[in-house]
Formats: sequence, C-alpha cells, structure tokens
Amino acid sequence: MKKQIMSGMILFFSFLLISCKNSVSENKGTEGAAMMRPWYSETENGVLFYGNTDRIYSYDVQTGTVQPFCGKSGCRHDTEACMSVGLAGEAPLLTSYRENLYYININENAGNENIGELSLFCVDSKGEEKELLEEVGGTDQAISSPVFFDGSMYLFQNDAEIKKDGTGIAGGKLSLCSVDLENGETEIIWTLEYKEDQMAVWCPEHTSDQYLYYWSYVVDVKTGDVSEGGWHELDMETDEIKDLELEAFMRPTAWNGRRGIFCVSDLEIPMEGQESRENFYWLADLETGEVTKLEEFGRPGPGVWLKDGFLYIDWRRDMKTGAWKFYDWKEGTSSEIVTFEPREETMFYPEVCVERDGKEMLIGRGAPDGVKGHYLISVEDFLAGGTEYELLCEVNAGNGNWAFQGSR
Repeated sequence: MKKQIMSGMILFFSFLLISCKNSVSENKGTEGAAMMRPWYSETENGVLFYGNTDRIYSYDVQTGTVQPFCGKSGCRHDTEACMSVGLAGEAPLLTSYRENLYYININENAGNENIGELSLFCVDSKGEEKELLEEVGGTDQAISSPVFFDGSMYLFQNDAEIKKDGTGIAGGKLSLCSVDLENGETEIIWTLEYKEDQMAVWCPEHTSDQYLYYWSYVVDVKTGDVSEGGWHELDMETDEIKDLELEAFMRPTAWNGRRGIFCVSDLEIPMEGQESRENFYWLADLETGEVTKLEEFGRPGPGVWLKDGFLYIDWRRDMKTGAWKFYDWKEGTSSEIVTFEPREETMFYPEVCVERDGKEMLIGRGAPDGVKGHYLISVEDFLAGGTEYELLCEVNAGNGNWAFQGSR
C-alpha cells in the first residue's frame, strides 16, 4: 500500500497554472520571490492582514489607511459575498505575486488522519474577482509555504510508503519541485530519501531575491535519532542547491536579505558531531558563510530586524516572564526595553517593520489599548517605552490565534 502524502500535487499545479496563465504570464518580470505565509503578507503598497480577522484588511503604508480587501462596487463588507469577508474564513496561507493574490484553502473536516482537501485560488489585485483554479483530495495539510519566483512555483512533495501491515512507515522520498507557470512543466530539483521507520522533516523559511532558504532532516520515529540534517540554499535562477554551514536545529528569528538572526534553545539537541550553539543569538551571513555570536538569552522568542539593531523577546527560564530587548549593531550590546508578566494580554508583539514618511514603523499583534488587534507604532517610540499605538484592525476575540505563534 502506498500513501502519496502530496500525491497529485504536481499535476494539480501544472493544470492550474496553465488555466490561469493569462492572468499571470503577462506580468513576466524579475522581481523577488513571494512566499505564502500565515497572518500577514507584504504587498507593493503595504500589508495584508488575515487568518484571525473577520475580514481581510489592506493597509496602505503611504496613505496610512486601512480598508477591507474588496473592490466590488457598492459592497458594504458585511456578508460573505464581500471579497474581504469571504476570504477571511478560507485563506490561512496567502501571498501577493505579480498583481494577483494566491491563497490555499484546506478542508479541515476530513477525518482524523490529518488529510484534507486542498484548493488553490487566484484573486485579482483589486479584490474584485477570485477564481478557483483546481481541487485535489488526499493531500498533506503541511503545505510548507509554496514559493513563486520568475514564472515558476516551488513546493515540496513528500511521498511516504506505508508498511503492508499498516504499522508504520516503510520509507519514502521528499522532493523539492518547480512548476513552470506558463506550460505546467514540472522538474524535481532536490530529493531526500528515508528508510523504514524514518520520516522527513522540513520547512522553507525565507526568500531573498532569487534565493530560497530551507532546512530538513530525517528522524527515526522509534528512537528519535536525527540524521542527514542541515540548511540549504536554492538559487531559483539556476536551480542549484548549496548546503549551508548551519545546523538543522538553528531557527531563524529575523531576516534581512541573505542575512539572518538564528538561535538554538537548549530544549533542542544538536545532531551527533555538530557544535551546540544553544542559548545564544547568532548572526549568519548566508552569502559569505560567516557566523557571529551576538547575545545570550534565557529562552528564545520572536524578533524583528531594524536598521540600527535587532529587537527580540528574551523569555526568562520559567517561560512565564520576560522582556523585549534591543541589540545595537554598533555597540554590540543589548538593552532592556520593557518587561512583561505572565498572561499579559495587553502585550504588543512586533512582527514586521515598514517605512512610512522616512520613519521605521512596527506592525504587530496585541492589545495595548485593551482591544485585540493589529497595531502600528514607530520604532523610535517603542524603543523609548512609548505607548502611541495606532489600531489598524481588530482581531477576532474568540480566535485563539490572535497572539504571536512563534518565529517567522
């Protein structure tokens, strides 16, 4: 018995990209890659918010305005016929690419085998029309953030073979594939094979220009032993793969182009023969391979890369209290910005930095004014301990995903 965890995925994308080529191929260009992500997506003009809001909202950085993402004439944005309302309940992953939005919808009512129905939609940039491109059944819900770049889509396909007696995994292969947007041709770029009672673990984390960065490893499901792990760089212009000098368990907390801030908690154990970098933040230049130790932490938290430094959460060892800290690039030291207590729901979690009127602005989730939502505050004000928050849009109070859900 063979179970195709991502079976049909490649044929699915080949078909949908041919059927939608009139709406995407006319904008052929060389702009950077776009990765589908949860919660927010940066666009040409600003940021889209989704996944935990009653509507999808579009924030325009230049004008400072927030509007429901809907271009339907006369729409009051209060029914599912509205584009922003309709998409809010079905777009956990979304990206803006070549004047269109793409999102993936997963049917979560598919039993207890973690298998659901997968659909990909295309929406015009004005939010006037959406098109269901195709549906596929029996696909893994861990879609792992498909990436668009220069006329192709890049995604992972995981084919696992189940033992005949159904007691476990007989082996399989993880593949990184590209699908041409115009003709639907599919190419397997990279593979990772695993044996009986093993499984592959992977995650695409970041794109910069033509580069895609991802990590992977193989784990023994019986012993927990890990092997064949590491970080990889895919040059999407040449489809060449380069193995990076980063341990598989190093996790990114912030990015700036081909540089990233990484950390390893002592909760995670490095593979045999690899150096332990636990409890420190590290600056890694993925172009040169240079890795520099920055600062020690208690437990790692999310971070944001700023012009003058690195803003991050430093959890205390009890994981109940902590502080926002700022690491100054010039000084090479960290200073404490604000402390917080357990279950402090008013806390603001910065997620992305944008520039407005020449100033760095932080956008994130929290309830600094007692209302859960996406807020904006200037970097200058935040670092000074200020409280001049601007509410961009509210978050569903009953949605458990309103707070920060880990590093990006």
